[in-house]
Amino acid sequence: MKTIAIVPNKTKDTDLEVTRLVVSKLTEAGYTVLAYAINKKDLKGIKGLTFDSERNVLKRADICIVLGGDGSILKVAGSCAAFGVEILGINLGHVGYMTAIEAVQAERIVQIIESDYLTESRMMLDISIERNGEIIFSGGPVLNDVVLAKSRGYGVIETSIFCKGKLLNKYRGDGLIAATPTGSTAYSLSAGGPIIDSALDCISLTPICAHSLKSRPIIFGPESVIDMSCSSNLNSSCVTLDGDLAFEINDSDIIHIKRSEHRAKLISAANRSFGSTLYEKLSD
Repeated sequence: MKTIAIVPNKTKDTDLEVTRLVVSKLTEAGYTVLAYAINKKDLKGIKGLTFDSERNVLKRADICIVLGGDGSILKVAGSCAAFGVEILGINLGHVGYMTAIEAVQAERIVQIIESDYLTESRMMLDISIERNGEIIFSGGPVLNDVVLAKSRGYGVIETSIFCKGKLLNKYRGDGLIAATPTGSTAYSLSAGGPIIDSALDCISLTPICAHSLKSRPIIFGPESVIDMSCSSNLNSSCVTLDGDLAFEINDSDIIHIKRSEHRAKLISAANRSFGSTLYEKLSD
């Protein structure tokens, strides 16, 4: 018997209709359904749920069902990856590029998880920030991207890129995006970065609004360790991880980015390929 964790989204599933349906179908089929204790107040009244801490839930779960969209998956991807838990996303948002099914398919949730579904192993990133020779921050695993950008001000920041200890390039502009193949279809794509097959392992660097006719994205191999330092003059800059956690950067700081030892395991429909998903979700 499988144990299922469920992460609701009260913003998109306001009346918890989809959440109730999923929990009901799973419990009727004999599954144990777990939820984070922090969500107990929102899920009050839904029968069949067992509440515990996030750590204990993920230690027990085989699959984590996430309701929402890509943003909802990003919030739990790091924790699930650390515990080796597969993620099945139910799309309640607009794009839902990483989700496996749409809300209208939720009533078939038991059939879906008992079928021969596909699990995609996605590369993730780790980041550390060095200040005056000491590591002052470590973060990850990150599924989409690490972004260095201005936190306020109207000027530009100059970013120096090092690989294997050697200066590779300098960019002047609004910042840089270090993206995984999964993240290549997110912010990086909007900034003019390349679309990369999610099955690959590599790191892409895409400048944001570069003040140069010669600035181009660069793709690094999976074993590369990328070091970045920036000079923002009177502007302040910060690093964000998957669009969420932000950390203020000083001009003397060095940002180290590398492939994480953890990988995200995303459940996808058996009949969907990288190309078909790309066309379906991003052709509008």
